Amino acid sequence: MGKNKLSQNRLGRVSEQQAEFFLKNYYHDRGMLKWQGFFLSDHTTALTKNKQTETPIYRKQQSLTSITSLLIISWQKSQALKIQLNRIDTDQNVEEYQGVVHGFNEKYVFLGNSQGILKLDIAEIRNCYID
Repeated sequence: MGKNKLSQNRLGRVSEQQAEFFLKNYYHDRGMLKWQGFFLSDHTTALTKNKQTETPIYRKQQSLTSITSLLIISWQKSQALKIQLNRIDTDQNVEEYQGVVHGFNEKYVFLGNSQGILKLDIAEIRNCYID
């Protein structure tokens, strides 16, 4: 009979003294850290909604000289710019990228943003502008 009583205690019946001792000595409350997952989920949802409502405006084709001069400004001053390509994405919107120019040559521009460094073909650039 004593063995049965011991097994019941191990199944979750804890005295107040044992619980208080555990909370004082072993339990570490993470405070607000445990709520960050909720904020991240809500934040991600808000960003997705914002992206859906923000469709890029179809801008007119710029000359290669204008495009090159804006790429130089972004590269020299580490200033962010938006590059619009002559491509359409799956949502039938013009593809547009934002970032800082890390370098370019006759064929490619290397645009740095939160996704890393993108390699874009200069021949596909429709428009560049600095916000």
